[in-house]
Amino acid sequence: MFLYEIFSAGRIKLHVEAEEKDEVFDELITRLVGTDHAGRKDEFIKIIRERENIISTGFKDGIAIPHGRIDDLDGVVGVLGISDKGIEYGSLDNNPARIIFMFLSSKSRQDEHLAVLKRISRISDNADFRKDILLAKTPQSANKILKEYENKLF
Repeated sequence: MFLYEIFSAGRIKLHVEAEEKDEVFDELITRLVGTDHAGRKDEFIKIIRERENIISTGFKDGIAIPHGRIDDLDGVVGVLGISDKGIEYGSLDNNPARIIFMFLSSKSRQDEHLAVLKRISRISDNADFRKDILLAKTPQSANKILKEYENKLF
């Protein structure tokens, strides 16, 4: 599965308002469940927080990848958040997170989960991608940027 499919335009939130980690979880999960998973918000947030309590999913260069595995889910679902000012996230480099790839996958499809993590990590390492995605004006243009870089790198 491609990242631009998981993070379709309807699952991209520009100008994230949250300033802290728990707030961003709520804001992004609200966007995610509003599209296809009404009624699962509390369950999704619980899974994301449980994973986050193990170790921060905030990495470097403004990237965070909150993720989790859950029963009774078909494939991978996700939402991409872009923050203008950054979110206090407890990242490994102590910098605010600005690009947040949040996703959940089925417990029975561990290989797919790891493949998504690998793709996100690889694309996020590209400084040009980070710069371009932060400049996106619409969710559609952000999705197009994601698709262009994914096609270049994979």
